[in-house]
Amino acid sequence: YVIPIVQILIGGNISSITSVCTAIGRKIPVIAITGTSGVADLIIHEYRYLYGENQIRSEDEYENARQQPQFNDYHLKETFGPNQETLNGITRQFTEMMKSREGYFLLNSFALSENEPESQLDDVILNAHHHAVQIAENPWEKRASNLILAIACKKYERVKQYIYEHRSTMNWPFLELDKPLMFTMHQNDVRFIELFIEDSRSFERLRRIITADGLYKNLNENDRSAMLPIVDKKGDIRQMYYATCFKPNTIKFYSNAQGFIRDLLLWTILMDRFHMTTFLCSQTENTIVASLLASKIYQIAAESEKNFEKKLVYQNREKIFDKHATIIMNRCFNIHEDLAVQILTSHSEVYFDYSPLELAEEIGSQSFLGTKCVQKYLDRQWSGAIIRDTNSSICIRALQTCLINPICLPGPGFEFFRSPCVRFRLNILFTIMFLFLFSTVLLHDYRPSNGNKENFFGISWKEIFVHICMIGIIADEIFQSL
Repeated sequence: YVIPIVQILIGGNISSITSVCTAIGRKIPVIAITGTSGVADLIIHEYRYLYGENQIRSEDEYENARQQPQFNDYHLKETFGPNQETLNGITRQFTEMMKSREGYFLLNSFALSENEPESQLDDVILNAHHHAVQIAENPWEKRASNLILAIACKKYERVKQYIYEHRSTMNWPFLELDKPLMFTMHQNDVRFIELFIEDSRSFERLRRIITADGLYKNLNENDRSAMLPIVDKKGDIRQMYYATCFKPNTIKFYSNAQGFIRDLLLWTILMDRFHMTTFLCSQTENTIVASLLASKIYQIAAESEKNFEKKLVYQNREKIFDKHATIIMNRCFNIHEDLAVQILTSHSEVYFDYSPLELAEEIGSQSFLGTKCVQKYLDRQWSGAIIRDTNSSICIRALQTCLINPICLPGPGFEFFRSPCVRFRLNILFTIMFLFLFSTVLLHDYRPSNGNKENFFGISWKEIFVHICMIGIIADEIFQSL
C-alpha cells in the first residue's frame, strides 16, 4: 500500500508560495505549521481571513464564503499575512490559489505545543486527506485510500465512525470497502477486522475479492519469514501445508462461505497471526474443531522449530487454543449434556472430517480429554445406551438374564446387552457357571455308558448345557472376529 502524499510547510520564504500553489494545483494536501513564522503563518492568516475559523468544510460552507465581501475583493489585496508583506510578482497566483475550491479544501493548519503532542499530527494528516476527498475525481477510491491510511495509523475510532455513518445510508458503497478489507486482512489487528466483518455479507464480499490460492501466492518476503516452519517456502505452499497437517483423503476445497472462512483461518495460522486466528475461530460453524485444529498445527510447528524461544511461543499458543476448545466444551456440557456428547463425536466435513474427540486424542490434549463431557461419553460407551445409576442394578439384570440369548431381545434390551459393562459382567458369570458345570460333569456325572434311561439320548442335562455353552463360546469368538 502506498501512503498518499501530503506536504508539510514549516516557516518558509516567498519562494515557498510557488511550491504550495503547485501542490494545490496537483491536489496534494498542504499542512502549514502554526507559529513557525514565514509563509506558513502567512497562509494560515489569509485562510482565516477568507473562510473564518470553522473547522467543518463542505460545499455549502465554501459557497457561503464566496458571497462575503472580503472574498470578492480579495484579488485587489497587495499585502498579506500578519506582517502585511508583499509577494513580489506572485500575488495573482497566490490569490487565485487561496480563492479556489482546491485551496479551500486542501489547505490545513497545525499548531505544535506542549499541550498538543506531535503524535496528533497523524490526526491532522488524516483530516487533510479527508478534506481532499471532496475534490477527488473518484471519491470512492479516495475514501478507500483514506480508510486504509487510518487503519495503518491505528485510528480505530475514526474508522469506526466512518463505517457506522455510511452503513446508515441507503446506498452504502460496498466497493469502497474492498481495498480496506483486503488491507485489514494483512494487518494483525482484530479490532478493525471486527468492524469490517460483522455478518456473513462482509465475509461474502471478502470471498469475492480474494481467493485462498491468492493468499498463498501473493506472499512477500516478510510474510514468508513469519510463516510457521512446517512447509517448504518455495513450492506449492497450500498443498504442502494441507498434506502435512491433515488427513489426505479428506482434503476438499469448498467455494461456500464456511469453506472460505476455514481456508482463511488456516492461512492466518500458517502466517502466525494469533489474534486473527482467535477471531476467525469464533466465526466458524465448528469453533471447537477449529480451535483444536489450530492447537494441532502449532504443535507440529513447535516440533519442527529449532529456535528455542520460538518453540516456547508455539507451545504456548498450542495450549491457548487447547484451553479455548476445552472451555467451550465444558460450557456446552453444562447447558445440555446430550447435545455436548453428540458434538464431541460429530465429524466436521468442512474441517477434514475431524471430530473434537479424534483431534483431542491425536494431539494428546489432557485438558480436553479430562472434561466431564468426555467422561460422560466413556461412561456411555461402557454402560451402553441404557445407563443405570448403580452397578447393583446391572448385576441383578445380568443374573436374571444370563441364560437368555440377547439376540432375541428387542430394541433397548438388545442395546443394553451390547454395552461393554453388561457384557463384561455376563462373561464373568458365564465363565463361572461354565467352569462349575464342566467340573460337575467331568467329576461327578460322567459315565462311559448310558446308564440313565431317562436322559435325552443318554446325556444328562448338565452335559447338554455344557455343549450349549461351548457352542456359544465358539459363536461369540466368530462374532468378535468379524
